Amino acid sequence: MPTAQTAPHNRDLSREQRARLQKEIAQLPTGLRARFDERYRNWGKTWERPDIAVRSNAKALRKSKEFSLLVALGPRILPLVVNKLLQPDEFFALQLYDVLQDRPELRADKRGKSEQTRALATARLWLSR
Repeated sequence: MPTAQTAPHNRDLSREQRARLQKEIAQLPTGLRARFDERYRNWGKTWERPDIAVRSNAKALRKSKEFSLLVALGPRILPLVVNKLLQPDEFFALQLYDVLQDRPELRADKRGKSEQTRALATARLWLSR
């Protein structure tokens, strides 16, 4: 699993958007980035648990102590979450983003979109703020 500092892969972002995101990530304290990486990794391990994986609702991913510990880091971690959203296999990060983001205008519409498409749309919205 890539670390929080990993640059987003080519997901149709401008060079300026990538640079802005990386600048915001770099401004976060190193300890916070490390805690995010560890807690995100721990949360990711829960995705295969039978009590979570058996559910077809992605919100089931929120039902763990690991998720709560990640949320406890607060909205300061949004740049790290957006970086995850830009990685094709990390669309589950939408669950974290939706809990942390209190501005509805920075949430992509769910209707008719796959989670992967919504993840990229959400990242673009956040970067356009």
